Amino acid sequence: QIQFEEGYYITNNGDKIEGYIENKDWRYTPETFLFKSSLSAKEELKTIQEIKEFSVGNFLYEKHVVDVDKSSQNLNSLSQERAPQFQKDTLFLRKLVAGDANLYIYETNNLNLYFYNKNVQPVQQLVYKPYASSRNTVSYNNKYKQQLYTNLTCESIEERDTINLDYKKTSLVKFVNEYNICASGNSQNFESSRKGSKGSFKITPRIGVDFSSLVLKSELEGNFLTSS
Repeated sequence: QIQFEEGYYITNNGDKIEGYIENKDWRYTPETFLFKSSLSAKEELKTIQEIKEFSVGNFLYEKHVVDVDKSSQNLNSLSQERAPQFQKDTLFLRKLVAGDANLYIYETNNLNLYFYNKNVQPVQQLVYKPYASSRNTVSYNNKYKQQLYTNLTCESIEERDTINLDYKKTSLVKFVNEYNICASGNSQNFESSRKGSKGSFKITPRIGVDFSSLVLKSELEGNFLTSS
Protein backbone atom coordinates (compact mmCIF):
# COMPACT_ATOMS: atom_id res chain seq x y z
CA GLN A 1 0.00 0.00 0.00
CA ILE A 2 1.39 3.37 -1.06
CA GLN A 3 1.52 5.81 1.84
CA PHE A 4 1.92 9.51 1.18
CA GLU A 5 2.98 11.73 4.07
CA GLU A 6 3.57 15.43 4.46
CA GLY A 7 6.94 16.48 3.10
CA TYR A 8 8.75 18.90 0.85
CA TYR A 9 11.36 19.11 -1.84
CA ILE A 10 13.69 21.88 -2.93
CA THR A 11 14.35 22.44 -6.61
CA ASN A 12 17.72 23.17 -8.16
CA ASN A 13 16.63 26.82 -8.25
CA GLY A 14 16.06 26.84 -4.49
CA ASP A 15 12.25 26.80 -4.52
CA LYS A 16 10.71 24.85 -1.63
CA ILE A 17 7.60 22.92 -2.62
CA GLU A 18 5.45 21.43 0.14
CA GLY A 19 3.00 18.59 -0.35
CA TYR A 20 2.95 14.83 0.09
CA ILE A 21 5.74 12.36 -0.65
CA GLU A 22 5.52 8.58 -0.81
CA ASN A 23 7.41 7.37 2.26
CA LYS A 24 8.95 4.06 1.21
CA ASP A 25 11.07 3.73 4.37
CA TRP A 26 14.03 3.45 2.04
CA ARG A 27 16.51 0.67 2.67
CA TYR A 28 18.63 1.76 -0.28
CA THR A 29 19.33 5.29 -1.44
CA PRO A 30 16.74 6.40 -4.02
CA GLU A 31 17.25 8.44 -7.16
CA THR A 32 13.54 9.27 -7.58
CA PHE A 33 10.42 9.70 -5.45
CA LEU A 34 6.68 10.25 -5.94
CA PHE A 35 5.12 13.59 -4.99
CA LYS A 36 1.55 14.91 -4.74
CA SER A 37 0.59 18.55 -4.26
CA SER A 38 -2.45 17.26 -2.31
CA LEU A 39 -3.65 13.80 -1.31
CA SER A 40 -6.21 13.87 -4.14
CA ALA A 41 -3.76 15.17 -6.76
CA LYS A 42 -2.03 13.12 -9.43
CA GLU A 43 1.32 11.55 -8.62
CA GLU A 44 4.42 13.26 -10.01
CA LEU A 45 7.78 11.54 -10.41
CA LYS A 46 10.67 13.66 -9.17
CA THR A 47 14.26 12.82 -10.04
CA ILE A 48 17.73 13.60 -8.74
CA GLN A 49 18.36 15.69 -11.87
CA GLU A 50 15.78 18.30 -10.81
CA ILE A 51 15.80 18.12 -7.00
CA LYS A 52 18.54 19.09 -4.56
CA GLU A 53 16.79 18.08 -1.33
CA PHE A 54 13.67 16.30 -0.14
CA SER A 55 12.27 15.27 3.22
CA VAL A 56 9.45 13.05 4.45
CA GLY A 57 8.97 11.64 7.91
CA ASN A 58 12.43 11.62 9.47
CA PHE A 59 14.19 11.03 6.16
CA LEU A 60 16.20 13.93 4.77
CA TYR A 61 18.06 13.42 1.50
CA GLU A 62 20.42 16.01 0.03
CA LYS A 63 21.97 15.95 -3.42
CA HIS A 64 25.74 16.26 -3.47
CA VAL A 65 28.40 15.97 -6.15
CA VAL A 66 31.07 13.87 -4.48
CA ASP A 67 34.18 11.83 -5.16
CA VAL A 68 33.06 8.32 -4.29
CA ASP A 69 34.85 4.98 -4.15
CA LYS A 70 32.40 2.14 -4.77
CA SER A 71 34.96 -0.66 -4.53
CA SER A 72 33.44 -3.94 -3.45
CA GLN A 73 33.44 -4.74 0.26
CA ASN A 74 32.62 -8.37 -0.48
CA LEU A 75 35.52 -10.49 0.72
CA ASN A 76 35.20 -12.72 -2.36
CA SER A 77 35.72 -9.87 -4.84
CA LEU A 78 38.09 -7.38 -3.24
CA SER A 79 40.25 -4.91 -5.10
CA GLN A 80 44.01 -5.32 -4.78
CA GLU A 81 44.40 -1.54 -4.60
CA ARG A 82 44.78 -0.08 -1.14
CA ALA A 83 43.98 3.46 -2.24
CA PRO A 84 40.35 4.37 -2.95
CA GLN A 85 39.42 4.55 -6.64
CA PHE A 86 37.43 7.77 -6.66
CA GLN A 87 34.97 8.75 -9.35
CA LYS A 88 32.84 11.88 -9.36
CA ASP A 89 29.12 11.18 -9.03
CA THR A 90 25.88 12.97 -8.14
CA LEU A 91 24.12 11.20 -5.29
CA PHE A 92 21.28 11.63 -2.86
CA LEU A 93 22.85 11.23 0.59
CA ARG A 94 20.68 10.57 3.61
CA LYS A 95 21.53 12.87 6.49
CA LEU A 96 22.08 11.04 9.77
CA VAL A 97 23.43 13.87 11.94
CA ALA A 98 23.28 17.65 11.54
CA GLY A 99 25.29 20.27 13.40
CA ASP A 100 28.76 21.80 13.18
CA ALA A 101 29.57 18.49 11.48
CA ASN A 102 27.15 16.55 9.30
CA LEU A 103 27.10 12.80 8.74
CA TYR A 104 25.53 11.13 5.70
CA ILE A 105 25.05 7.62 4.35
CA TYR A 106 24.77 6.20 0.83
CA GLU A 107 23.26 2.70 0.74
CA THR A 108 23.04 0.09 -1.99
CA ASN A 109 22.34 -3.65 -1.84
CA ASN A 110 26.04 -4.32 -1.19
CA LEU A 111 27.54 -1.06 0.08
CA ASN A 112 27.11 1.26 3.05
CA LEU A 113 29.27 4.34 2.47
CA TYR A 114 29.52 7.22 4.91
CA PHE A 115 30.22 10.86 4.13
CA TYR A 116 30.76 13.94 6.26
CA ASN A 117 31.49 17.61 6.20
CA LYS A 118 32.22 20.35 8.71
CA ASN A 119 30.52 23.73 8.56
CA VAL A 120 30.40 24.74 4.87
CA GLN A 121 33.20 22.48 3.65
CA PRO A 122 32.49 20.15 0.71
CA VAL A 123 31.09 16.74 1.58
CA GLN A 124 33.68 13.97 1.37
CA GLN A 125 33.63 10.23 1.76
CA LEU A 126 34.93 8.63 4.93
CA VAL A 127 37.45 6.17 3.55
CA TYR A 128 37.11 2.56 4.58
CA LYS A 129 38.34 -0.05 2.14
CA PRO A 130 39.05 -3.75 2.61
CA TYR A 131 41.51 -4.95 -0.03
CA ALA A 132 43.42 -8.09 -0.98
CA SER A 133 47.04 -7.66 0.01
CA SER A 134 50.05 -9.18 -1.74
CA ARG A 135 50.15 -12.01 0.79
CA ASN A 136 46.65 -13.06 -0.20
CA THR A 137 45.20 -11.78 3.03
CA VAL A 138 42.59 -9.12 3.69
CA SER A 139 43.89 -5.74 4.83
CA TYR A 140 41.99 -2.56 5.57
CA ASN A 141 42.42 1.07 4.66
CA ASN A 142 40.89 2.77 7.70
CA LYS A 143 41.66 6.35 6.77
CA TYR A 144 38.23 7.43 8.05
CA LYS A 145 39.68 7.36 11.58
CA GLN A 146 42.39 9.85 10.65
CA GLN A 147 39.90 12.03 8.76
CA LEU A 148 37.62 12.31 11.77
CA TYR A 149 40.37 12.78 14.33
CA THR A 150 42.10 15.45 12.25
CA ASN A 151 38.97 17.44 11.38
CA LEU A 152 36.62 16.86 14.31
CA THR A 153 38.85 17.71 17.25
CA CYS A 154 37.34 18.64 20.59
CA GLU A 155 38.31 18.31 24.24
CA SER A 156 35.79 15.50 24.85
CA ILE A 157 37.33 13.22 22.19
CA GLU A 158 40.26 11.06 23.22
CA GLU A 159 42.59 9.22 20.87
CA ARG A 160 41.14 5.85 21.84
CA ASP A 161 37.68 7.08 20.76
CA THR A 162 38.98 7.30 17.21
CA ILE A 163 41.25 4.27 17.24
CA ASN A 164 38.38 2.05 18.36
CA LEU A 165 35.79 3.63 16.08
CA ASP A 166 33.96 1.12 13.88
CA TYR A 167 32.83 1.92 10.35
CA LYS A 168 29.21 1.35 11.38
CA LYS A 169 26.18 3.59 11.57
CA THR A 170 25.70 3.45 15.33
CA SER A 171 29.37 4.16 16.06
CA LEU A 172 29.73 7.01 13.57
CA VAL A 173 26.43 8.62 14.58
CA LYS A 174 27.48 8.59 18.23
CA PHE A 175 30.92 10.01 17.41
CA VAL A 176 29.63 12.91 15.29
CA ASN A 177 26.90 13.68 17.82
CA GLU A 178 29.50 13.82 20.57
CA TYR A 179 31.66 16.16 18.52
CA ASN A 180 28.73 18.49 17.78
CA ILE A 181 27.64 18.64 21.40
CA CYS A 182 31.21 19.34 22.49
CA ALA A 183 31.77 21.96 19.79
CA SER A 184 28.49 23.90 20.02
CA GLY A 185 26.10 22.15 22.40
CA ASN A 186 23.74 21.29 19.55
CA SER A 187 23.31 18.18 17.42
CA GLN A 188 20.33 16.80 15.52
CA ASN A 189 20.27 13.02 15.31
CA PHE A 190 17.97 11.98 12.46
CA GLU A 191 18.72 8.30 12.97
CA SER A 192 17.62 8.03 16.61
CA SER A 193 14.67 10.31 15.81
CA ARG A 194 13.63 7.93 13.05
CA LYS A 195 13.58 5.08 15.54
CA GLY A 196 11.48 7.06 18.00
CA SER A 197 14.32 7.71 20.42
CA LYS A 198 15.90 11.04 21.25
CA GLY A 199 19.19 9.53 22.33
CA SER A 200 21.58 11.08 24.83
CA PHE A 201 25.30 11.68 24.86
CA LYS A 202 27.21 12.36 28.06
CA ILE A 203 30.12 14.70 27.46
CA THR A 204 33.08 14.83 29.83
CA PRO A 205 35.79 17.43 29.13
CA ARG A 206 39.18 15.83 28.51
CA ILE A 207 42.67 17.02 27.73
CA GLY A 208 43.48 17.10 24.02
CA VAL A 209 46.25 14.91 22.55
CA ASP A 210 48.88 15.40 19.90
CA PHE A 211 47.79 13.76 16.64
CA SER A 212 51.36 12.71 15.81
CA SER A 213 51.42 10.32 18.76
CA LEU A 214 48.06 8.93 17.66
CA VAL A 215 49.37 8.14 14.17
CA LEU A 216 52.44 6.36 15.52
CA LYS A 217 50.45 4.24 17.96
CA SER A 218 47.72 3.38 15.53
CA GLU A 219 50.17 2.45 12.78
CA LEU A 220 51.70 -0.05 15.15
CA GLU A 221 48.25 -1.43 15.85
CA GLY A 222 47.39 -1.53 12.14
CA ASN A 223 44.48 0.88 12.53
CA PHE A 224 45.46 4.10 10.74
CA LEU A 225 46.58 4.04 7.14
CA THR A 226 47.94 7.44 6.35
CA SER A 227 47.92 7.39 2.54
CA SER A 228 44.75 8.07 0.62
